[in-house]
Amino acid sequence: MRPTSHPQSALRHPLTRLLGTEAQVRVLRVVLSSEIPIGVADLARRAALQASGVARVCTRLEYLGAIEAVGRGTRHRQYRRAPRGPLVAQLAALFADERARAEGIFERLRRAVRLATTPIRAAWIEGPVAAGADQPGDPLVIGMLVEPAVADRARRQLE
Repeated sequence: MRPTSHPQSALRHPLTRLLGTEAQVRVLRVVLSSEIPIGVADLARRAALQASGVARVCTRLEYLGAIEAVGRGTRHRQYRRAPRGPLVAQLAALFADERARAEGIFERLRRAVRLATTPIRAAWIEGPVAAGADQPGDPLVIGMLVEPAVADRARRQLE
């Protein structure tokens, strides 16, 4: 995407730059969710990004004041949340809410399987959500292992 012809104020709209790319959001999500400093290689693995790209993103986020480098040298540099970065505490809270929402959905599914009166031998998530490639509005596809005679009843109970 080309740069806009009328950039927004960094003071008035800091999120424009902090959340400017998906890579920046992924790196922020990992760093702001970690209680300890994290190295570039581990950060790249957790964010599912290339280490070379993560290093560039970290440099940018450090410049913006969202994260800070700790340690000496560039080879073993680690990053942590900046103590006074713009909106860092609020972003960390949003990422925590995001994680809690997803875990809540999975826990409700586990509970529904446990409490079902129809014997469900196994249940799993499949499709785009399982692959981590879902888009907004995609359905949550649940697979179940049940006796054929009770399949419809088990489906209704999980719905």
